[in-house]
Amino acid sequence: MTSPGSIHDAVIVGGGGHNGLVAATLLGRARRSVLVLERRERPGGAAISCATGAQTLTLFGLHMPARLFRDPATHADRKATAVAATLASLNGVLAEPIEDCLWRAPDGTACIEALTPPELEAELGMPGGHIFHRDLAWPFAEAEEELGTWGAQTAHPNVWLCGAGARRGGGVSGIPGHNAAQAVLAAWSST
Repeated sequence: MTSPGSIHDAVIVGGGGHNGLVAATLLGRARRSVLVLERRERPGGAAISCATGAQTLTLFGLHMPARLFRDPATHADRKATAVAATLASLNGVLAEPIEDCLWRAPDGTACIEALTPPELEAELGMPGGHIFHRDLAWPFAEAEEELGTWGAQTAHPNVWLCGAGARRGGGVSGIPGHNAAQAVLAAWSST
């Protein structure tokens, strides 16, 4: 095993979202050198709120396949239909319409940013606009080789997932960041 502080003990965390920051914190507490790379000007991912005093609500419509929005001729209409259906769904469980709580632009329109899967793919680099970067997976081991693992491993040596695409993902729960940090530490302790 290498001595603490050597280049072999350094970890690069790609992404300063919630799970990346959890992984970096846990690895730092384990006295590892950590570098967090974030493409935006500040970390936080989906947990960032506006400086205007407004709060943001991020809603991921998981059951809207990208193929529904691929045709440019129908994209705008399908997007409007999806937004209307989402607002109606929210209103079905709220005491008052969500529209009454939304900020309004000077022209009176509701301040809603809605992105379809193709727009998410183009803007954020999410394959197919998929927030989990791949198909959802059960949080438990489904194959013998997965038993006893942290669910953060990839097909590439020394590369672990610490975001929502990890086997035991969980969006901004911190679970994937925790599990990736534990996988890194376990790999180091076995060398």
